[in-house]
Amino acid sequence: MNKFGYLGPQGTFSQFALKKYLENVSERFNTIQCGSILQLYNAIKDNDVNKIIVPYENSVEGAVNTSLDHLINLDDSLSITDEIIIPIEQSILAKQPISLDKVSDIFSHPQPIAQCQNFINTHCINAKLHNVVSTARAAKLIQEDNLTYSAVIGHESLADIYSLNIIKRQINDKKNNCTRFVIISKDKTLPTNNDLTSIVFSTIKDTPGSLYAILGEFAKSNINLTKILSRPRKNLLGEYLFFIEAEGHRSDKKLKEILSRVKKKSSFFKWLGSYKRGENHA
Repeated sequence: MNKFGYLGPQGTFSQFALKKYLENVSERFNTIQCGSILQLYNAIKDNDVNKIIVPYENSVEGAVNTSLDHLINLDDSLSITDEIIIPIEQSILAKQPISLDKVSDIFSHPQPIAQCQNFINTHCINAKLHNVVSTARAAKLIQEDNLTYSAVIGHESLADIYSLNIIKRQINDKKNNCTRFVIISKDKTLPTNNDLTSIVFSTIKDTPGSLYAILGEFAKSNINLTKILSRPRKNLLGEYLFFIEAEGHRSDKKLKEILSRVKKKSSFFKWLGSYKRGENHA
């Protein structure tokens, strides 16, 4: 049976997203936990798994930069082949049913902490914040180390998995909070008339208007861009990579010609995938 990797341990939003995703596909998989996003990318690169699911973008906090950074070095045989969007409701949990003003430390992944800043600053003003690789890893830490006055922010299912008490549900600052997860594999996708294509590129240095010229290729052909963001190249200060999502599939004649022209105008270019636009699984 094929293997599907996700960010563990048990109880992460990645596991929840994968469960939702697998409910809508016919193929069956053994699901494999990985300890970090880097381990997920290494697992599929080394053929230890056939597919992986990674958090990609949050409606409140934006892109998951770790996922973006690893996409840049993705093997050419791999690409984004699907996506799923799920609602995110954060809860605060603890070993004992303590009051919020007694919480001394809060453990979680950086994204949930950022999504609950108003709540933390209002109800847990004295708590120290600790970043952990995943929400489930934070819950496991509290459970195993018996940290009485510490709490974790994460999915309410962590209560049953790690024998924790839910202090309060729905603590995220924005109630329409959702996260987009992408599936990466060697699958070849076909056009569906509801597709997105993702690319990353860098402009030619010291060429005035180079970014404008590239974006203009899409505008001239009336191709809508749904996402534009930049990340530092991490080799020289002031050099950036640009991530773009465009409506359409790589095999579409018009988009295929645009991508060819964009590649010629770039100092670095990489196609990241063409895939069906995901639905929000609320």
